[in-house]
Amino acid sequence: MNTRALITLLFTKLLCCGAFSQVQAQTPVIVDSLQKILTTSINHQQRADTYNLLAAQYQRTDSLKVASFTAEALRWAKRDNYVQGICQAYYYQGYNYTRLGHFLQAEQVYNKMIPLAQAAKDYHSLHLAWKGLGINLAYQRKSRKSLECFKKSLSFAKQSDDKTLVANAYNNMGNNYKNLGNIKQALHCYQHL
Repeated sequence: MNTRALITLLFTKLLCCGAFSQVQAQTPVIVDSLQKILTTSINHQQRADTYNLLAAQYQRTDSLKVASFTAEALRWAKRDNYVQGICQAYYYQGYNYTRLGHFLQAEQVYNKMIPLAQAAKDYHSLHLAWKGLGINLAYQRKSRKSLECFKKSLSFAKQSDDKTLVANAYNNMGNNYKNLGNIKQALHCYQHL
């Protein structure tokens, strides 16, 4: 199996497992496989994607590894102006800052994503930027502002034609409505999952 096919297979496996949004602990087999890919002859974009996948594996367990892997992803993605790779790394950086309670830094990172993604008409990355801003605000218990971000996230998810992103955006909105005590709206959002 060639390197590109292996990266695609691992990426698909991670998506199917919900690894990008719900990683609880890194999977040693996936981490080992990704580390092996880095020792092969892959292009800059593939290297950036691999580092981002490694950051995803640690996003809820090891903030130092996330910081290290996203720095590497950015280094490789910026060599080719690979917008999706840059934005993905920024998303994980922002989430990492949010988890650590560095809300202003998280907001600044997400705000760097928006013009990049807009210029590239990258709706997936725009979804991630607004999702990240929404999560950041939710961590601060600013549910009404967070909800507005999740609505924008949903708009871009729909434009991306990615049903997984759309479901994720509805789930975030439903959770926010639930936190606001609006169970009727929360249920309406959850029905879209």
